[in-house]
Amino acid sequence: MKLREHKSYVRFWTASTTSNFGTYITTVAMQVLVVVHLGGSAVDVGWVSASRWFPYVVLGLLAGVLVDRFHRKTVLVVTDIGRGIILTFICLMTISGVISIGWLLVLLVLFGVMSLFNDVAHRSFVP
Repeated sequence: MKLREHKSYVRFWTASTTSNFGTYITTVAMQVLVVVHLGGSAVDVGWVSASRWFPYVVLGLLAGVLVDRFHRKTVLVVTDIGRGIILTFICLMTISGVISIGWLLVLLVLFGVMSLFNDVAHRSFVP
């Protein structure tokens, strides 16, 4: 069988790869933003990184139950769009000069919530 015969899988794989690549670039970009633009310390970078993973600790067990109540493709699309909006908001706040470590922590917690639901839906979507 050729991949050309499975267009739905190719679209899913392309979207998933793009999303994962963007997530890893975002991780590096947030650290650079904290250190270079906001003049943050190593502790600030740690807080920013922890805020992105905090929802996994708090909501991790409930996420699977909640995702099971919705169509997984919808969850994947909505959470990717939501993460894009959050990152756009961070960019606009940085350009306008109103970003701070506090705002970044709040926005990355929201980003983490979207990532958590996206990861849970993604794990159960492929099988």
